[in-house]
Amino acid sequence: MNAIFKRKSIRSYKSKLLPQKFIKKILMAGMAAPSSWGSKPWAFVVIRERKVLDEIAERHGYANMCREAPCAILVCGIPEGMKEPEFLPQDCAAATENMLIEATTLGLGSVWVGLYPKKERMELLRELLNIPENVIPFSLVVLGYPAEKKKPNLVYISDKVHQEKW
Repeated sequence: MNAIFKRKSIRSYKSKLLPQKFIKKILMAGMAAPSSWGSKPWAFVVIRERKVLDEIAERHGYANMCREAPCAILVCGIPEGMKEPEFLPQDCAAATENMLIEATTLGLGSVWVGLYPKKERMELLRELLNIPENVIPFSLVVLGYPAEKKKPNLVYISDKVHQEKW
């Protein structure tokens, strides 16, 4: 639970590169997420090339933090072969959240940059990373050593909870 409460959206990073073993652990966390019928309908693109990260920052509109980040991981969904493809967004969201939590556990900062269902954002990543048409660019997890600190998110809003019935 500690990593869940400690996890915050970090948008400022140190220039220090991430070890490959950290990237692998974050990918493993994404792949460990629950998915509809155990389909694991996702694929990931690790982005470390400075030119590409800068281009994302320039063109996305809400991804300025990519200018400082040493790494980002694109979470993609592949509906082909899924028993119930309408659950693809939930499956990709679960993978994305697992990755964010693992990044926090490793002492990294991260932020979820939205793509899906915004066509122009999805197409930007499709174009920059040569993503096939049958693959859906879902989210971008931006990663790095945090250059900012934020307080833990200890929130419980009783008005949001209903017992037995609404």
